[in-house]
Amino acid sequence: MDKFNNLNQEEKRNIIIALVAIVLIVGGIVYANVKNKNTSGINAPVVEEVDENTNTDTNTEVEDGVEVDEGAPSVEAGKPAVVSDPNKPKFDLALKNGQDAFLAGNYAQAIVYYNQALTYKNSDVVYVRLHTTYNIQGNTVEAIKAIDTAIKLNPKYTDYWNTKIVFMDEKTSASYAELKAVYSEALGKVEARTKVNLVTSFAVITEKNGQTGDAISLWEYAKNLYPTNSSVYQAEIDRLKAI
Repeated sequence: MDKFNNLNQEEKRNIIIALVAIVLIVGGIVYANVKNKNTSGINAPVVEEVDENTNTDTNTEVEDGVEVDEGAPSVEAGKPAVVSDPNKPKFDLALKNGQDAFLAGNYAQAIVYYNQALTYKNSDVVYVRLHTTYNIQGNTVEAIKAIDTAIKLNPKYTDYWNTKIVFMDEKTSASYAELKAVYSEALGKVEARTKVNLVTSFAVITEKNGQTGDAISLWEYAKNLYPTNSSVYQAEIDRLKAI
């Protein structure tokens, strides 16, 4: 500062002019960069250089570390993709009409509606309802066909297997060996978390068929599958051993 004060007026004026010029130049450069950045980000089209040797058959690109499928349908920002099934309303209506007819005791009409629903969607839910309707009608053959189809469509669902085994036990002349064969098949297909329901249900049927030893073994197996209910299952074991 002392050196600046010792300068004459002409030298001081020249230094000030030079500083102002530098400030203006730097300011102009910053403004130009900001303007170009805004323009390229909003209005200017983005042009990518394409290497002619690059394989352009791929349909994916990487954005922020995530692969994006260029062939996928575009989704407007903020709006979820909607996959429309034109048959769903028709399916739902036919299913509802079938249920209404069933509850009204019009089983023949319920079957018509359920079969109509199947023309829109091959659903295990429909086949289970058909099984129930045929069962009430006493149509054993069609009832078995319906529950078998439901199982084929959804073999992991434990309730379908239980329904079939109970139906075979109560409404057909199936032997215990035949019931056990169905149970064994189901055991390898149902979900692990609901397997205990299959085991305990079959334990009851096994006892009904006079197979006390097998029933005890099933209750023991249930204890291993679901220890939380061990006391309940043990009570069944103790009861059977006391017979």
